[in-house]
Amino acid sequence: MANDLLSGSSRNAQLSMQRDAAELLYANSFAGILISMIASSALVFGFDNPGYAVFQQSWLSIMVMVLIMRLIDAFHWRSQVSGTDFDGKRAIHRFVSGTLITAVLWCVYVVTLYAHVEIIELACMIIVVSSMAGGSATVLAAHRLTAMVYVFILLVPFSIGMLTATDQDYQNILGMLGLSFSIVMMVASKKASDFTAQAMYLKHENVVLLHHMEEQVAERTQEIYELSNIDPLTGLFNRSAFLNEANIQLEQAASKRELLALLFIDLDGFKKVNDSIGHATGDQVLAQTARRLQESAPDNNFLCRWGG
Repeated sequence: MANDLLSGSSRNAQLSMQRDAAELLYANSFAGILISMIASSALVFGFDNPGYAVFQQSWLSIMVMVLIMRLIDAFHWRSQVSGTDFDGKRAIHRFVSGTLITAVLWCVYVVTLYAHVEIIELACMIIVVSSMAGGSATVLAAHRLTAMVYVFILLVPFSIGMLTATDQDYQNILGMLGLSFSIVMMVASKKASDFTAQAMYLKHENVVLLHHMEEQVAERTQEIYELSNIDPLTGLFNRSAFLNEANIQLEQAASKRELLALLFIDLDGFKKVNDSIGHATGDQVLAQTARRLQESAPDNNFLCRWGG
């Protein structure tokens, strides 16, 4: 039973952490989508490449469609899903799919054009993808694998391409810098993701601990109440609880000008039961009497054992 409870608690914590991760990812999605749309438009319309104009326009069309779909998904998330008891794993998969498709499109653009553009345009492309890779360390920190793969897709393919180029020395240098930066950013992304995961884990550990403490306090409070007010043999209220309740009822009856009825029940010959058969049997008689009174009395009656 304990193992089942522990397993259930672990599953609940995992589901909650997945929902928290999805909340963090979608919370940062609007800014990322807007930046991607501005940067992609600026690169396509800001530089004149007659030989690749068709590719650039086709690429931009696909990029804009992907970003619009991600934007619709983000609005749907904020208006319909966020704050509900949603499937965190499914939400993460949906977000990750759009994010990685965007990264692949950026990779295709840079890999296709890096060897055919002027150094100014190449520098702008590198700045754009490097900035996005740098920002992903925090924006995607809620999902470690996505953060690291995103950096890899953005930086590694074109860095290797420039590193192996033989016609331009500056491309070799940029390729080496890009590859080094990608390694640094993947390590940074991993550390940021681990820190975020640890923070979410501690949050849910504290919630579980607080809930456990509240349950213990409630149980202990109930135990103290029962010890102070309940007769352990019969389960009826004891004399102290009866006197407190009687005072309350008398005050209420006086204020409302109502009457109260008090019935005092004695068991004739009960002492003979204890003396002849034993106190254990006498206790059974008291417990059975209390049970019958509870079955017969209306719910608004207050039953107690006066004692001795």
